[in-house]
Amino acid sequence: MTILKSKSLSQYLNRALVLSGLCILLLLFYLLKALQWQPWDIAIVMAAATLILLHTFYRFKKRILSPFERALLHLESIEVEDYNQYAKADYAEGHSAEIHQKLKSLSHHFQSQKSRYDQHAFLLYQLIDQLNTPILVLNKKLQLTYANAAFTALYGQPW
Repeated sequence: MTILKSKSLSQYLNRALVLSGLCILLLLFYLLKALQWQPWDIAIVMAAATLILLHTFYRFKKRILSPFERALLHLESIEVEDYNQYAKADYAEGHSAEIHQKLKSLSHHFQSQKSRYDQHAFLLYQLIDQLNTPILVLNKKLQLTYANAAFTALYGQPW
Protein backbone atom coordinates (compact mmCIF):
# COMPACT_ATOMS: atom_id res chain seq x y z
CA MET A 1 0.00 0.00 0.00
CA THR A 2 1.39 3.38 -0.94
CA ILE A 3 -0.62 5.06 1.83
CA LEU A 4 1.44 3.26 4.48
CA LYS A 5 4.78 3.78 2.69
CA SER A 6 7.08 5.73 4.99
CA LYS A 7 10.72 6.60 5.44
CA SER A 8 10.77 5.69 9.11
CA LEU A 9 9.22 3.18 11.46
CA SER A 10 7.71 5.99 13.51
CA GLN A 11 5.93 7.44 10.47
CA TYR A 12 4.72 4.01 9.45
CA LEU A 13 3.30 3.34 12.91
CA ASN A 14 1.61 6.75 12.99
CA ARG A 15 -0.08 6.20 9.64
CA ALA A 16 -1.11 2.62 10.36
CA LEU A 17 -2.50 3.51 13.78
CA VAL A 18 -4.38 6.57 12.49
CA LEU A 19 -5.95 4.55 9.67
CA SER A 20 -6.93 1.69 11.95
CA GLY A 21 -8.25 4.14 14.54
CA LEU A 22 -10.38 5.89 11.94
CA CYS A 23 -11.77 2.54 10.79
CA ILE A 24 -12.65 1.57 14.36
CA LEU A 25 -14.31 4.92 15.03
CA LEU A 26 -16.23 4.79 11.76
CA LEU A 27 -17.49 1.28 12.52
CA LEU A 28 -18.47 2.35 16.02
CA PHE A 29 -20.31 5.38 14.63
CA TYR A 30 -22.30 3.26 12.14
CA LEU A 31 -23.08 0.71 14.85
CA LEU A 32 -24.39 3.40 17.20
CA LYS A 33 -26.36 4.96 14.33
CA ALA A 34 -27.87 1.56 13.48
CA LEU A 35 -28.90 1.10 17.11
CA GLN A 36 -30.65 4.50 16.84
CA TRP A 37 -28.78 6.21 19.64
CA GLN A 38 -29.32 9.90 20.22
CA PRO A 39 -26.77 12.31 18.63
CA TRP A 40 -25.46 13.52 22.01
CA ASP A 41 -24.99 9.96 23.24
CA ILE A 42 -23.15 9.10 20.04
CA ALA A 43 -20.92 12.17 20.45
CA ILE A 44 -20.05 11.26 24.05
CA VAL A 45 -19.29 7.62 23.20
CA MET A 46 -17.23 8.67 20.16
CA ALA A 47 -15.22 11.16 22.26
CA ALA A 48 -14.56 8.53 24.93
CA ALA A 49 -13.60 5.95 22.30
CA THR A 50 -11.26 8.48 20.64
CA LEU A 51 -9.49 9.18 23.94
CA ILE A 52 -9.15 5.47 24.70
CA LEU A 53 -7.76 4.79 21.21
CA LEU A 54 -5.29 7.68 21.45
CA HIS A 55 -4.01 6.45 24.79
CA THR A 56 -3.79 2.84 23.58
CA PHE A 57 -2.04 3.79 20.34
CA TYR A 58 0.43 6.04 22.18
CA ARG A 59 1.37 3.22 24.56
CA PHE A 60 1.59 0.73 21.69
CA LYS A 61 3.89 2.99 19.66
CA LYS A 62 6.07 3.74 22.68
CA ARG A 63 6.34 0.02 23.42
CA ILE A 64 7.39 -0.73 19.84
CA LEU A 65 9.98 2.07 19.59
CA SER A 66 11.47 1.68 23.08
CA PRO A 67 13.87 -1.19 22.23
CA PHE A 68 15.25 0.80 19.29
CA GLU A 69 15.82 3.87 21.46
CA ARG A 70 17.59 1.77 24.08
CA ALA A 71 19.75 0.12 21.42
CA LEU A 72 20.70 3.57 20.08
CA LEU A 73 21.77 4.68 23.57
CA HIS A 74 23.89 1.55 23.88
CA LEU A 75 25.50 2.19 20.48
CA GLU A 76 26.24 5.79 21.46
CA SER A 77 28.00 4.60 24.61
CA ILE A 78 30.07 2.17 22.51
CA GLU A 79 30.91 5.02 20.15
CA VAL A 80 32.45 7.03 23.02
CA GLU A 81 34.24 3.90 24.28
CA ASP A 82 32.10 3.51 27.40
CA TYR A 83 31.71 -0.25 27.38
CA ASN A 84 30.13 -0.52 30.82
CA GLN A 85 26.81 1.01 29.76
CA TYR A 86 24.23 -1.60 28.79
CA ALA A 87 20.72 -1.13 27.47
CA LYS A 88 18.25 -3.34 29.29
CA ALA A 89 16.07 -5.30 26.91
CA ASP A 90 12.34 -4.61 27.19
CA TYR A 91 11.54 -8.17 26.15
CA ALA A 92 13.11 -11.39 27.40
CA GLU A 93 12.70 -13.21 24.09
CA GLY A 94 12.57 -12.50 20.39
CA HIS A 95 14.44 -10.17 18.08
CA SER A 96 14.62 -7.29 20.54
CA ALA A 97 16.24 -9.45 23.22
CA GLU A 98 18.62 -10.89 20.63
CA ILE A 99 19.70 -7.42 19.47
CA HIS A 100 20.37 -6.31 23.04
CA GLN A 101 22.28 -9.53 23.78
CA LYS A 102 24.46 -9.00 20.68
CA LEU A 103 25.12 -5.40 21.72
CA LYS A 104 26.11 -6.56 25.18
CA SER A 105 28.51 -9.17 23.78
CA LEU A 106 29.93 -6.53 21.42
CA SER A 107 30.57 -4.26 24.42
CA HIS A 108 32.32 -7.12 26.25
CA HIS A 109 34.44 -7.83 23.18
CA PHE A 110 35.46 -4.17 22.79
CA GLN A 111 36.15 -3.92 26.54
CA SER A 112 38.50 -6.91 26.43
CA GLN A 113 40.27 -5.51 23.33
CA LYS A 114 40.64 -2.12 25.01
CA SER A 115 42.01 -3.74 28.19
CA ARG A 116 44.52 -5.72 26.13
CA TYR A 117 45.54 -2.59 24.23
CA ASP A 118 45.92 -0.61 27.47
CA GLN A 119 48.08 -3.36 28.97
CA HIS A 120 50.32 -3.42 25.91
CA ALA A 121 50.58 0.38 25.87
CA PHE A 122 51.43 0.45 29.59
CA LEU A 123 54.12 -2.18 29.10
CA LEU A 124 55.53 -0.32 26.11
CA TYR A 125 55.67 2.97 28.04
CA GLN A 126 57.45 1.23 30.92
CA LEU A 127 60.04 -0.13 28.49
CA ILE A 128 60.48 3.32 26.89
CA ASP A 129 61.01 4.84 30.34
CA GLN A 130 63.91 2.45 31.04
CA LEU A 131 65.84 3.47 27.92
CA ASN A 132 68.61 6.08 28.08
CA THR A 133 67.80 7.23 24.56
CA PRO A 134 65.36 10.17 24.25
CA ILE A 135 62.13 8.86 22.74
CA LEU A 136 58.96 10.68 21.71
CA VAL A 137 55.58 9.12 21.06
CA LEU A 138 53.36 11.04 18.65
CA ASN A 139 49.73 10.44 17.73
CA LYS A 140 48.24 10.46 14.20
CA LYS A 141 48.01 14.26 14.30
CA LEU A 142 51.72 14.43 15.12
CA GLN A 143 51.02 15.69 18.62
CA LEU A 144 53.26 14.64 21.47
CA THR A 145 51.52 12.05 23.64
CA TYR A 146 54.44 10.66 25.61
CA ALA A 147 58.17 11.23 26.18
CA ASN A 148 60.59 9.36 28.41
CA ALA A 149 62.88 10.73 31.13
CA ALA A 150 65.89 10.90 28.77
CA PHE A 151 63.93 13.28 26.53
CA THR A 152 63.07 15.44 29.55
CA ALA A 153 66.74 15.51 30.63
CA LEU A 154 67.91 16.39 27.10
CA TYR A 155 65.54 19.33 26.59
CA GLY A 156 65.19 20.36 30.22
CA GLN A 157 61.38 20.36 30.00
CA PRO A 158 58.86 17.80 31.12
CA TRP A 159 56.70 16.77 28.22
